[in-house]
Amino acid sequence: MSIIPTYNIILLGKTGVGKSTFVNSIANYSTYDSLEEAIEVNEPQGVIPVSFEITLKNFKKIKITQLGCNRRDVENENLNTKSSSCTQEPRVYSFYNENVGFNVIDIPGMGDTAGPTQDARNIQIIMEKLSQFTVIHGIFIMLKAFEPRLTADVKYNLNATLMMLHANAIPNIMFIITTSRGADYNPGETMTTLEDYVANLEASNGIKIELSENTVFCMDNEAYKFQCGWNKSDEYRKEFGPLIKNYSKSWDISSAAFFKLFERMYTMQGHHVQLSCAIGHARTIIHCLIGPLAAITALIQQALSPASREANIKALTKNGQQIKDEIEVQDTSSRTVYYLP
Repeated sequence: MSIIPTYNIILLGKTGVGKSTFVNSIANYSTYDSLEEAIEVNEPQGVIPVSFEITLKNFKKIKITQLGCNRRDVENENLNTKSSSCTQEPRVYSFYNENVGFNVIDIPGMGDTAGPTQDARNIQIIMEKLSQFTVIHGIFIMLKAFEPRLTADVKYNLNATLMMLHANAIPNIMFIITTSRGADYNPGETMTTLEDYVANLEASNGIKIELSENTVFCMDNEAYKFQCGWNKSDEYRKEFGPLIKNYSKSWDISSAAFFKLFERMYTMQGHHVQLSCAIGHARTIIHCLIGPLAAITALIQQALSPASREANIKALTKNGQQIKDEIEVQDTSSRTVYYLP
């Protein structure tokens, strides 16, 4: 039995950018040649459970839920809480055919709605998951098409992503621009956002990230949602069925961008994961030392303060007299030593 080439990919992006939906789109683009074929078969390929809400013309809301193929994935997705991030733990989704295989690592979103503590935990979990692989071939950073400026959450997301990676991984970074139909399947304002960020990154840290047709890919996952709605709801079919040509165009353009993205990734030299994991371990150690170092710094500053020196003098004073006249109070900055438990 011949061994087929296998590629490892990580998906990174802020909460709500559509990583899980993208993975489901991969399964459908690889199964069906067109949206028409997909709805004729009427069996959406749901790898990861997803749930979304559609508002009809009469303002009635219908909820569309597509289950995944693994029960553990259902437990890993917060489908019922709007304010919570979806993916909770990294999960690996493997795709194979007779010619190629690839593992997609779906990562918890940075800028998690549970706060920075959860993000710190997510980073640790991510590094543990990545350590299970030897090589990563593609690092896909997902952004929405309409990011007009470097907002705090976008910048945080990009910084958190790069902080996890070794410099040798930079050539493997590619950007997926989602919800791009409104920008005619172009990056829209997000391109300016990326250009500004990359320019500042190069100026401040010497890190250069390529932004070109080779590294930026625009698509929209709306055709997959159309599949699910068509499959699940008579009301959806009645209202959105006449728009099938629009969704079919979206499918064609997005699937072409998807295959171009993967063809590009196949040509990339893999990034050795242990380099990034070493950075992750160092960050964990530094994080653990922050508290003790802050306490030590506070004690040192306290020892150097005039009030502390005065307290030391008073401790050596009895009935207003020096216990020993020859005692010399010296500068504590060079002599005070604290032994911590």
